[in-house]
Order: sequence, then structure tokens, then C-alpha cells
Amino acid sequence: MSKIPEILVVDDTMQNLQVVGNILMQNEYDVIFATNATEALEAISSSIPDLILLDINMPDMDGFSLCEKIKSMSTFNDVPIIFLSARNQYEDIIKGFNVGGVDYISKPFNEKELLLRVKTHLDLKLTKDKLNEESIFKNRLISIIGHDLRGVFVNISGFADMISKQLDSSNSKLNLMLEHISKNSLQGSQLLENLVNWAKIQSNRFQFDIKTHNLAAALSSTIQLVKLNADKKDITIFNNIPENLEFEFDEIALNTIIRNLVSNSIKFTQTGGNIKIEAFRTPANIQLNIVDNGVGMSDEVAAKLFNPNTNPTNLGTNKEKGTGLGLVICNELVKKLSGEIKVKSRLNEGTTFSILLNELIK
Repeated sequence: MSKIPEILVVDDTMQNLQVVGNILMQNEYDVIFATNATEALEAISSSIPDLILLDINMPDMDGFSLCEKIKSMSTFNDVPIIFLSARNQYEDIIKGFNVGGVDYISKPFNEKELLLRVKTHLDLKLTKDKLNEESIFKNRLISIIGHDLRGVFVNISGFADMISKQLDSSNSKLNLMLEHISKNSLQGSQLLENLVNWAKIQSNRFQFDIKTHNLAAALSSTIQLVKLNADKKDITIFNNIPENLEFEFDEIALNTIIRNLVSNSIKFTQTGGNIKIEAFRTPANIQLNIVDNGVGMSDEVAAKLFNPNTNPTNLGTNKEKGTGLGLVICNELVKKLSGEIKVKSRLNEGTTFSILLNELIK
């Protein structure tokens, strides 16, 4: 059996409470009454209502101020508040919406209109609650799967490398097979990491921790990791990040961005090519560049890179596969850091990705 909706009615006039209460109870709603702001706050501290009907003119605190106070508490962010008041001036109605109300009904009211508006906002809240529950479940599932699969990919790659080291180098066929296993497990691990990060970004669960860091130190592990991948294609990575550049940023987010951008450059740079990682301070921002001399791309392709719906997914110079999700994640994270990402590219000459972080300069 579904839960009967609980409605808090706040009005300092007993006759109004009786009229509204009778209408709601006759339509099978549970009703709680409060005659002032103090009683209303006490009521919601004991039980979170599904909806609040709120008068404006009250002795200790008016309805506008009470609405603002309730909405300032995160527990009640999703509780719809409908103003029910004799004040029907345009300025009052606008103020009601500005302080957090979802609707405004003027007294004297029509009973059918009141019930329809109450039902509409209760239905909307129920739908939103169900979506939130589904989102929480989905995020938990993704986190669990991500955690378990990370271990699987690490073990596969580790065993492949260990077996390869113990094999006779003359067994080229088996060594090639092990190299493919290690390569595919690495790609699978990177894809998994991107999928988990994408899910966190879309549900606003990516936790940002903005602190002052030394950029070279913060990115050193990531750069060493991508160099291992670059070595397999005989690609040289030049780390030109100055040792003394410090500013405020989220270390995990920026490492994720750099890892994806450099991995993309490795994918589209021929064997024997080179990639430069640069960073410097300008009068307006901190700028990081990832510069490669790879295959480049047309303006048409570059314009679609950061759109999840049109992002092209092409094979790399060694037929490497990808989903294109890494660049979309980079764009989302840079925007979350109040920055901007740009791309300049010429076919058969190379590509430069530039990250501009505007508001995080120390």
C-alpha cells in the first residue's frame, strides 16, 4: 500500500486551518497544523511533510521568511511549498517564487483548484523521489562494478607481463599474444575509469577538493604512467611543466584531464612521434597545452570532439579503439573547474589541446 501524503498547513487563523484541513482530509490526505513559524519548524523537525501550504501574514515570522528558512535546510530542499494567501499583488507572487515556493494560490480560493494544484505538486515530488532513488541505486551499482572490475583488469595485465618476462624471447608468437592481452586490459581499465567518472559527473557526485598544489609534482605520476604507454609506440613525451608553478586546482580532476588528453595524443600520433606537455601562467589564467605532431583532424571533426552525441570515434594510428568518452569527460571536468578547453589542429601536422583555468589562480 502506498503511503498517504502528509501535508503541513501553516496559517495563524483557526478558521482557515479548519477549512483547508477539512478539504484535504476529505480527500484522504494526512494533515498537520501549525499556527506560526515556530510550530511549523517544530513540526518538520519531527516529520518531513510531502508538501507545505503556507500563509504569508503571521505574527512571529512571515511566510516568505519561513519559506527561506525551510529551504536553507538541505533536508527540505525537495519539499514543495505552496503559498496560500490573501495577498495577491504581483510583487507578492513573484517574491513567493523567488524565496523557494513552487506555486501561489490567492484567497479566497476555489476548492477544486486547490486540490488540483496540491495533487500536481505531490505527483511531481513523487516522480522526482523515484528518479532520485533510481539514480542512487545506479550510482551504487556503477561504483561496485567499477571497484570489482578494476582488480580484474589489473590482474590480467599483471599476469600477462609476468608470463612475458619469463618466456624465451624467441617465442615471438606467444609474446605477441601476451602483448595484445596486456594492451587490451589497459584499454579496458581506462574505459572503465572513464565510465565511472562520467557517471559521477552526470549525477554531480564527482567530489572536487580545491587546494594549492605544485603542478609538476601533482602530475608526475600520471605523466610517468602515460610515458609507459607512449614507449610502446616509440613516442617521446617532453614534460615542459615548470617546477615552481603553483595554483589552486583539484588534483584528481586535473590528473584525469591530462591522462585522457595525452592518451588521445598517443592514440593519434604515429610511431616515433612526439608529444609536449606545457604549462605557464598568463595575466588572465593558467594555461596547459598538450601538443602532438600526429595525424591531426579537420575543423569539422574538431568541432564535434566534446559533444557526447556527435563525438567521432576513429581508430588510432596503430588501430587502437576508443569510445571518445575521454574527451567529453575532459570538457565536463574543465567546465566544473570554471575553465575552458580549446583545440587547434591541422591534418597531417598535429593537434594542440589547451586548458585555460581562469578562476583558480592563487
